[in-house]
Formats: sequence, structure tokens, C-alpha cells
Amino acid sequence: MPRVSPDPLTRLYCWRVDRRPGSRAWGRNSRVIRLALTCLACCCLWASSGCAPLELPARLPSQTVFSQSNLLIHSDFALLPGHRLLDQLPARKSELATALGLELAAEPIAVYLFADEATFARYARQNLPGFAGRRALFVKTDTRLMVLAHWQDQLGEDLRHELTHAYLHATLPWLPLWLDEGLAEYFELAPQAKSLHARHVYHLAQEFKAGRWQPGLERLENFQDPSQFQETQYAESWLWVDFLLSTTPERLQLFQNYAAELRNSSSPQPELSTRMGSSRAAWELAILDHLKELATELQGSREEPASADRLGLPAGHSAAEPSNVAGR
Repeated sequence: MPRVSPDPLTRLYCWRVDRRPGSRAWGRNSRVIRLALTCLACCCLWASSGCAPLELPARLPSQTVFSQSNLLIHSDFALLPGHRLLDQLPARKSELATALGLELAAEPIAVYLFADEATFARYARQNLPGFAGRRALFVKTDTRLMVLAHWQDQLGEDLRHELTHAYLHATLPWLPLWLDEGLAEYFELAPQAKSLHARHVYHLAQEFKAGRWQPGLERLENFQDPSQFQETQYAESWLWVDFLLSTTPERLQLFQNYAAELRNSSSPQPELSTRMGSSRAAWELAILDHLKELATELQGSREEPASADRLGLPAGHSAAEPSNVAGR
């Protein structure tokens, strides 16, 4: 930044001032000088911070809007307690508990809703700089579980996604990244979507057709860092969860047995793929069949215009389901 000559400020300070108490000149001119000093201090602070604008500290919303069970929602704007968005949230906890076959923990979860993106972004930038730029956040500390989001058209999806993370981390001492994200993607959908994630179906079908993706749970289990998760990993995580929860009772039982093991242990458990044993290849063929069925279901819908055949998905493999996997 170019240096500025002090002459204008020097002239400002060179007013003749009568400093005697009660002098009208002192009262009038001292206010001018105090204003000049304040401006000078602000300029110096602005320059020392690399010419970045000063930013007031952001605070969490403090108005309590909604409280039910272990869910406490705060906002910094007027939001009626009976809003349909809020009424839908507790139901997802029950649905998650049913899917896992577990009773979820009652640890309090605080949800903070900001009125606009700018206020939310300022708070994230000041307090969670590594996660700035996102629409919503789940934050876990040693003593608290928090979900932060701002008001926008996709708020319902964001809250369902982040609250799924919160419910899982309140209940399971440890869980693999793919399962954490797969369940969050599964339960983020609006109730009328019935867990059918059109965007993920379309993405995986296109990636398979282009030869860039094949299903592989063992590969997915190797991801430990959330920053390495890209769209394909989110989509495949969702697909495995949907495959396990919604196809056969044997797969659902295998999934719930695995969730129970995670619930009862504080250390990482053997991965789910190890429970498939030598039948792993058959499972991967079966999940491709499942993907094709989902694409066929979406055929002709406005969300997903491309048909399963046009997306290049393979014909059905009719792979036999191993009968000895569910108990492992």
C-alpha cells in the first residue's frame, strides 16, 4: 500500500485550542480532535491487518424456537414453532432408529439457524475457518453436538443430513466414514422421495457407463479423511446403505448386526466387507442390479430423464444371495 503524507492530519491537529476548563472552543474543537484520533486508530488497524475490512464478532442465534425430546432449535429471526420444516425433524430420528435397529441416545443436540448466508458465513469464518463456504455444518466437541445452518431453499435437506450425523455420533462411539455419510445422504431426502436419490443414481450410472466406476465396498471403507470424499464416494455410500436397508430381510439383518457391534464397542470394528467373505463379488453384482432397478424406476420422471438402458447399466445378473452371510 502506498504511503500517505501526514500533511492533512497535521493540519487537522494544528487548530488553536483554548484548553481552559469551561472554554467553548475546547469543547467544540476537542470533539473534532477526538473524532480524528478515532479515525486514525481505525486506519492504522485496517492497514496492519493487510487492508482487510474490520469485521464484528459473530454470535450464535439465541432465540429458542422449538424444543422436543433432545432437539433444541435456536434462530436469530422469527420462526413459528409449528413450521412444517421443524415438525418433520423429530420423525427422522425414529426412522433412523428403526433402520439401525437401535435405540438412539438422548444427548441434547443444539440447532442454530442464521437468518441469512452472510451472517452464517461470518460466524463460520471466525470460528470454524476450515469449513467456511458450506451451507450447513455438524460440529462435535467433547461436550456438545451442534448443527449450524442458514435459511435458504435447501434448508430442510441440510438439516436432515446434518442431524443424521448428530444422532449417529451421539449413539455410536465409532463408525466408518462411508456409513456416516451414506446414512446422512439416505435420510436427507424429503419424506415423499422415499430414499430414492435421483442425483446419485444418475451420477453412478453415468460413471459406470464411462468406465470410471465399479462398486467396491472394501475400497470405500479405506477412506478415512472426509476431505477426500467426492461426489462418487457420497453416491456409492448412499447406494450401499439403500441396498442394505431396502432390498432383502437378510441384508437388513446383516446391516443391523453390524450397527449393534459398532454400538457396543469404542474401538474400530472389522469392516462390513469382511462379513461378506468369498461372496463379495456376488454382492457387487447384486448392487449393480439394484442400481439398474432404481434407474428404471426413475425412467420418465422429470428429475431423471435418462432411462436405465441409455445409461449403459448392465443386464440383470441374477446373482444368488449367500445364505450364510447374515449371521456374520
